[in-house]
Amino acid sequence: MDPRRFLFAWALSCLATVLTQAYDVQLEVSGTLPQLCFTSEDIVPKYVNSICQHHGKTYLGGFFNRFGNQSAQHFVVLDSDDKIDWVGTIGITTTLQRVLESSDTENVANSQNASFLGLVNSIVCPEEEDYVYIGGIFTTVTDDESEQTVNNIVRFNTNSRTFEPIKVPEPLVNETNIGFTQHCGPGDGDDCVDDEQVAMVRTIKCASNGGDSCQTMFVGGYFDKAMGTPVKGIAMVDLTNFSNPIVTPIGDKGGGGEASEGVDGLVMTIEAVDDGEVVFGGIYDDPSESDVPYLLTRWSDDKGARCVLNRNMLDQTVCAVDTPPLICCELIFGPVYASLKISQTDLLVGGEFINTFDLHPGMTINLADWLQLGYQNLAIVSATDDDGASSDFQSQSLVGGPDGDVRSFTCSEKITDIDGYERCSVVYITGSFNNWMSFSLNTTTLAIDKEVAFATPQHIAKLIFNTETRGYEPQAVFGDSATAPKFKVQDVSVNTAFVDSEHQKLYFGGDFPSLNNLQLYQLAGTDNAEGPLNIPNEIYGNVSTDSDFYDCLVENEATELSGANFCCRRGSYCPGGLVDISCPDGWGFLCKSNSIGICPEGSYCPTAGTEKKCDKGEVCRLGAIEPRPCEFWELCPDPGMERPLRVSGALLGLMVLSAMFTLLIASVRVFSWRKRVGNLNQDKNFHLRYNAFKRNLGAGKRRQSQYEGVVGYEKLGDKEQEGMVDLSSGLSDGSDRDSALRQSLLGDAAPVDIGLPNGDALSVETLSSTGRRELKIDIGFKGLGVQLVDGKKILNGVTGRLRAGRMTAIMGPSGCGKSTFLSALTNRIRDGGRVLGDISINGQKRPLLSIQHLVGFVPQEDIMHRDLTVRENLRFYAHLKANPNMSRVQRRAFVNEIIDILGLSHVQHSLIGDEETRGISGGQRKRVNIGIELMASPLVLFLDEPTSGLDSTMTQQLIESLDKLAQLGLTIAMVIHQPRYEVLLKIDDLLLLQKGGYPVYVGPTIDALPYFTNFLGRACPERTTPADHFLDVISADPQFEHGNVCDSWRWYVQNTSGAKGNIEADAEEFADRVIPGRSRPSRMYQTYAFAKRSFYQTMNTKIAYFTDCVLLVFAGGMVGAVSIEEIQGYQLTMMTSGLIAVVSSLKVFGPEKIVFMRETSAGVSTLAYFFGKMIAHLWQILLNPIFFLGLYYRTAYPSVPFWDMYKVVLMSQFSCSGLGYLISASVAQKNMQIAGVISGLIAVLLSGLNPTARTLRSFVVGLFGLWCSYGPWTMGALLIKQSLGSVKALYPIYCGELDTLGYIDIDNSTLTDDTSIEESKASLEEAYVGDLKHMGTQYFVFSLLAFFIMSSKAKNASGLMGIDALRYLCRVDVWEPFLNLLRTGKWDYPEELTPREKEERESRMRKESYQLSQSTETGNGGGGGLGLFKGS
Repeated sequence: MDPRRFLFAWALSCLATVLTQAYDVQLEVSGTLPQLCFTSEDIVPKYVNSICQHHGKTYLGGFFNRFGNQSAQHFVVLDSDDKIDWVGTIGITTTLQRVLESSDTENVANSQNASFLGLVNSIVCPEEEDYVYIGGIFTTVTDDESEQTVNNIVRFNTNSRTFEPIKVPEPLVNETNIGFTQHCGPGDGDDCVDDEQVAMVRTIKCASNGGDSCQTMFVGGYFDKAMGTPVKGIAMVDLTNFSNPIVTPIGDKGGGGEASEGVDGLVMTIEAVDDGEVVFGGIYDDPSESDVPYLLTRWSDDKGARCVLNRNMLDQTVCAVDTPPLICCELIFGPVYASLKISQTDLLVGGEFINTFDLHPGMTINLADWLQLGYQNLAIVSATDDDGASSDFQSQSLVGGPDGDVRSFTCSEKITDIDGYERCSVVYITGSFNNWMSFSLNTTTLAIDKEVAFATPQHIAKLIFNTETRGYEPQAVFGDSATAPKFKVQDVSVNTAFVDSEHQKLYFGGDFPSLNNLQLYQLAGTDNAEGPLNIPNEIYGNVSTDSDFYDCLVENEATELSGANFCCRRGSYCPGGLVDISCPDGWGFLCKSNSIGICPEGSYCPTAGTEKKCDKGEVCRLGAIEPRPCEFWELCPDPGMERPLRVSGALLGLMVLSAMFTLLIASVRVFSWRKRVGNLNQDKNFHLRYNAFKRNLGAGKRRQSQYEGVVGYEKLGDKEQEGMVDLSSGLSDGSDRDSALRQSLLGDAAPVDIGLPNGDALSVETLSSTGRRELKIDIGFKGLGVQLVDGKKILNGVTGRLRAGRMTAIMGPSGCGKSTFLSALTNRIRDGGRVLGDISINGQKRPLLSIQHLVGFVPQEDIMHRDLTVRENLRFYAHLKANPNMSRVQRRAFVNEIIDILGLSHVQHSLIGDEETRGISGGQRKRVNIGIELMASPLVLFLDEPTSGLDSTMTQQLIESLDKLAQLGLTIAMVIHQPRYEVLLKIDDLLLLQKGGYPVYVGPTIDALPYFTNFLGRACPERTTPADHFLDVISADPQFEHGNVCDSWRWYVQNTSGAKGNIEADAEEFADRVIPGRSRPSRMYQTYAFAKRSFYQTMNTKIAYFTDCVLLVFAGGMVGAVSIEEIQGYQLTMMTSGLIAVVSSLKVFGPEKIVFMRETSAGVSTLAYFFGKMIAHLWQILLNPIFFLGLYYRTAYPSVPFWDMYKVVLMSQFSCSGLGYLISASVAQKNMQIAGVISGLIAVLLSGLNPTARTLRSFVVGLFGLWCSYGPWTMGALLIKQSLGSVKALYPIYCGELDTLGYIDIDNSTLTDDTSIEESKASLEEAYVGDLKHMGTQYFVFSLLAFFIMSSKAKNASGLMGIDALRYLCRVDVWEPFLNLLRTGKWDYPEELTPREKEERESRMRKESYQLSQSTETGNGGGGGLGLFKGS
C-alpha cells in the first residue's frame, strides 16, 4: 500500500475521532450531560494556547478557568507589570442550570457540545488596530454589558473592553450569519443534526500591511459556513466594512474556473507568503482535483490551490504549472500544526511528520548527490514557487529536529538578509518534545542514524541563523541553568511562546500544570539577571484550605497560585477536564471534578463543594444542606447517621400511642361509669313505678277456671252432657259468650298513669300516640289467596277477621301457607306472586300498606343488634319509631313500660349476644324482637312463628307478654305450632289452614273444640292437647258428610249464622273508629339516633376495637421496619392502610343488612340510617391513620411531613371506606371479606407504578381502573409531597420520576433555577390537592352507589319497590285485568267457564296446590310455607 495514502487515511480517521467523539456522563440530575472530549492534544491544545501583546498589554487565551487567584474563563489581559488587568468570559458560564436548560433534545448526549466548551486557539494583535481577534471553540462571549452569540470568532475592543461578533447583516436561519459554523453534509447520514455539529477556528492570520492590520484575514479551522457563506476549512474574510464582511472561499480554481468551497478537514496553520498568497497546513483532504495528498498547500487567487514546491525543483519547467506533479512537491507525511515565514524565500513549518530523504534533479550514480539527510517535525520549505528565488537567498535545509511534535513559532530577532529583506535570526520553537535529534548517514548500512544533540526538558528550543553557513542552528533555551523551569512528568507541552523584545521577556504557555501552564522568563542581554520571573499573583502557600482552588493545586502538585489552569473548583463538576459546570449552593449537590451527585446520606453540604459528616446527635438525609439535631427521644449514637435508630422511633411511637390509648380507655371508662350510674337510677325508679302498675294489672287477669270449663279437655264430654256448655247455641247466636269472655278477661283494670303525654295511661291510646280509646283496628279478609307466576295457588279463599284487643293464632301443618298468609296481608309477597281477594280495615276496603305506620311485623328470626343491650336496643328504636313529641323522660318511661310488659327488667342491661358473645336466652330475644316493633306504638302486630326454637316455659312467658299487649287493645296475629294447653288458654281466636292454603276453621278459640267434636265428629282424645288434636284431624284430611275438612268448613260458614258473625263484621261496629296518622322523627333526628347507636355499639365491643387499633399500630411498625427504600414504604403504606380501611368499613353496613332491611321496612329513613352510620364511622376514619402512622413514621422516617402524610392516608381511608361501603351493600356477607381484599389488591396493581399511570391512561379499561382505584392518587400525592419537600437537587429527579410514571406531566429539564422550580411547585401543589379531591370524590361516588343499592334493597324488603317489583310489573298477567277493563269495561280477569268447569278447576287447583306444598315445605320449626315473603 502506498505509504502516503496510508498516512492520509490515518489523518482523516484521527480527525473524525477528534471532532465527533462525545461521551455520556451519567448524571443523577438530568440523565446525561453533553460535552466534547478531544483525544489529541496536538489538535486542540489545552490551557494556555496563544499569547500576544498589543499596545503594552499582554493578551492570553486558551483553556482555563483560573488565572492567578481569580476566576477567568479562557481569556485574560495583563498590564505592563504583568498583573491582571481584565478578565473575560469566552463561552457560556457553564452552570448546572444551563446544562439542564439545554437538555431539550431527544438525544441529550449529542446536544450542541460547543455551547458548553469554551476554548481559545488563536489570538492576533494587529498593531494598527484597537482590536484583538480571538478564535477557538465557543458560541458565546460575555463582557461587562451582556452575553452575545459569536460562533467561534470574535474581536475584542481593547479600549471599551467589549466583544463584537463578526457577522453579515442578512438574517439567516439559526444565526448562521454570525461567525463560523458547521452543518450536516450529504454524507453525514440521517442521524446528523445541524444543532449538534461542532465547529472550530484553529488559526487566524492577519494579511494586511505585513500583518499589522486585519482588514483582510485568513481563518482556518473546521467549519463549512462562514457568516452564512458555504466555505470549508479555510476562508479569507475582508473586514474593510466591518458591518458587512465579505467571505472568499479558498480552493482550486480548476484552470481559471470558479474556486471551490475550501477543504474537507481541519486547517491548523496559515502563513501569508505574498500579497494574496498563503500557505496553509493541517489535516484535510486534497483541496484540488489531483490525487496528491496535500497536508501543506499553497494558494493564490489566480492559480488556486497547489502543493508547495520542493526548493530544489523551483527551476524545473515541469513544476511551473498550476498543478505540479508529485515529483515537484515538498512531501510532508504528517499533519502540519505551525508555520512561520522566516524570510522572503523561506518558510518554517512544524508539526508531526518526518522526511528522511531529499530528491535532486541530477540523477547520477553518486549516492551522496541523490540521497541526503532529511528532517522530522520541523522543516524549511520554499516560500515562493518561481525560479526567481535564488539559492543564494535561501537558507540551508534543516537536518534532524525535535523528537516530538512542534506546535508554534515566534520570531524574537530579525536581521536584514543579503537580498535586502528581513530574516528572522532567532526563532523560538515550542511543542511536545524533550530532545533535539541530529541525523547522520551510515554509509555502510545506508541507514539514517539518530542521536540526541541536546535535551529540551522544557519543550522549548530556538533556531539561530548563521550568516556564514546560511543555516539555522538549533540551541537549547535554558540548558543546564539552575534557574531553568523544572518540568515534571505530567507537564506535556508548550503550546505557544511570545518574546517581549523591548523588555527581553519570554512568555511561554501550554500544558504544564506543575508550573501553572504559564511562565515568564527574563532573557539575557539586559541589566536584569537571566532567570524566571513570577507573574505577580498570590503565592500558593498563602492559599487557605477553604479556597475553591486548593484541591486543584494539590492535585497538580503546583507550587504557587500564579499562571493559568483549568482548575476544577470546589463545587464544580468537570467531566473530562473540559467543562467547568458550576453547581449551585444550597441545592443539596455535592460536585467533584469527576462526579456530580447529591450530598450523601449521613453528610451535609453547606456548599456544593463541601461535604461534612454529621456529628453524634445529628442526622442528615440525602441532599442535606445542614444537619438536623436529634430530638431528646431519638437515639443518634454514631456520627454520619441518616436517621435515628428505628428503636427510638418505635419507643416514641409507642409512648404517644400509649398515651392515646390511655386517654381512649379513660374516656370509655367514664362512659361506662356514667352508663352504670344511669342504669342504677333507672332500675330504682323502674321498680317503684312498676310495682303499682303490676297491682293494677293483676285485677284484670283472666278467670282461668271459667276458660278451662269451656275449652278444657279433662272432662269435656261430661260437661257437655250435663249441659254446662251449649255449643250449638253458642255457635249460632253470634258468640255472645265470646264478647262476654273478652270483657271478663279485660276486667275493670284502670289505666296506670306513668306520666305520658296528657296524663294518658299505657293502653292502646298511648301506644298509638293519641288520646282516643276508639283508635282500634280490625282487619278483614275475604277470599284471600296467593297465586304464583305459573298460575298455581298456595293460599286459597281464606275469609275471616283479626279483631282489635284479641290475639289470633294461625295454625296448621307445615307448608300449609301460614307464613304466606301473613305475607299476603302485609304485602310481603315476592318473586312475582300475586295476592288475590279483598282486605278491609275497620270495614273499609283498603290495603294494609295504607296503615303501614300502624302495623308491626315481628319476623321469625331474631333480627336485632346483638352488640347492644336489651334496653339500648329498645331505647334507640324508641328514638327512631316513637312519637317525636315525647320528652326524654316520657320516652324513657315508655321504654320502661315495654320492658316490664315483656318481662325483661332483670336482663335489661345485658347484651343480646351472638354465637361468640354470651347474652340473653332465646325466649328473651323473642320478647326483645317483639319490643322493637312495640316502640312504634303499633295498633296491629304480626308475628311470624315467635315461639320457634323455644321450650314450653319460654313459649308461655312470651305468650303472656303478648296477652298483656292484647289487653291494651292491640290487634295481634301470629303463626304458632302446636301450643301447649296453658298457651292455648291465652289465645282468643284461631285460624286453621290445611295444606294448599285452604281454611279449616276461622273463629274464637273457645268454639274450635266444639266445632271439631260436634260438627265434624272428631272428639279430642284424652291426654291430647286440643292443638295437637286439631292438627291431627287436619293432616289426616278425612271425608265427612259435606266433604273434607275444607269443604265442611265452607258448608258450615254458609249455613251457620254464628260462624258468619265470627268472620264477617257489622259495619255499625266501626262507626266510631278512626284510623290515625302517625308522625315519625325527622330524618335529622333519626340520623343522630343512628350515629349515637353506632357509637354505643363500638363502646360495647371496645375490646374488638382496641384490638383493631393495636393491629393498626403493629402494621405501621412492621411496614416502617421493612421499608428499605422510601418509595417502597409509600407503596406498602398505600396497600396496608387501604386494605385495612376496606376491611374495616365492611363492618359498617355488612353485618347489619338484615337489621337495616327490617328497620326500613318499618318506615325508618334509609337516608338517615346511611348518614348516621357514616357519621359514626367518621371518627374511626380520622383516628386510624394516626394509629398507623404513629409507629410507621418513627421507624421509616419518610421525607414527607407527618401531617401531609396524614392527609394523604386520611383521604385514601375515605376512598377505601367508600369502596368498603359499596362492597358491603352489594355483596353477600359471606363473600364480603374476600371481595374487599381482592378489590384492595386490584387497587394496588393499578397504583400506577407497574404498569405506569401513563400506560394505564392509554386505554379505556386502564383509564377507568385509574379513576376507581385509590392507589394512583395515593401514590401520586405522596410522591408529589416528597418532591415538594425535597432539596432543589432532588426536586428535578423526583419530578422526572413523576412524569415518567405519569402522575403529572412536567418537563424536568426546565427546572434549572429558583424561579422555574417555584413555579413548578405551585403546579405540583395544585396536583396534590387535586389527588386529595379525587379521593374525596371517590368516597362520595362509592358511598352514593352504596346508598342507592341499600335503598333499593330496603324498598324491596318493604314490598314497595325493588327488583321483585320490577319483575312483577313485567309479567303479562299483571296487566291482564287492565286489558280486560279496556275490552269489557270490567275490572276482572276474563272468565268464560261454566259453573261445572269452575268447580272442576277449583278441585284440580286444590290438589295441585296440596302437592306443591308437600314438595316445597320449608321454614324453621316446620313452618315458613314456601318462603315467598321477606320477613326482614
